[in-house]
Amino acid sequence: MSRWQWMVVVAVLMAGCATTALTNSWLDPTYRGPAFKKILVVAWTDSPEVRQQFEDIFVEALKADGIAAVASYTVIPAMMSKETEAIAEAKKLSDVDGVIITRVVSVQQAPTPTPMQPYSTADMALYRDTAPTNPTPVTGRGVAKDYVLGTDVYQVATGKMVWWGQTTSFDSDSPNSISMGTTSRILGALRSAKLL
Repeated sequence: MSRWQWMVVVAVLMAGCATTALTNSWLDPTYRGPAFKKILVVAWTDSPEVRQQFEDIFVEALKADGIAAVASYTVIPAMMSKETEAIAEAKKLSDVDGVIITRVVSVQQAPTPTPMQPYSTADMALYRDTAPTNPTPVTGRGVAKDYVLGTDVYQVATGKMVWWGQTTSFDSDSPNSISMGTTSRILGALRSAKLL
């Protein structure tokens, strides 16, 4: 990947991570390495489109970091039902030593104030003989959605989970934004844990 392409990937990830936070994580204290060199990326979802989009974003970010990665949809067409199936499939692939599995844990909804366009004096004049000179701004109620995603990292050779984390993407309905923000936060945490 050229330097320009790498800079674009970083810029996109930074833009996407503005509304995503790593809220919890755990690292197996007995894991002594090595860092993963080739990773199978799995997005656990019923939507083939979301799966492909998330996995592609994650794979491109790993490759930008110099780590080989494979999107699971390219080698495993049907979604698996257990983590052990993903690890078994990873063992069939050449040189894959790690598996990253991400899934939606919950979607939390909360009503939020939403600014709305106030009525203009011309609009008010349609319904009244006289319109107020300073119409009052109107506030509606919207629904904010916070997506909580869980990510597990497995070592292929042992089938053992070595890291897990939870991210929250705040007030977003965009799968692309959620994917980019989650990817950026997870990769940062895995680098800090020396797993990459």
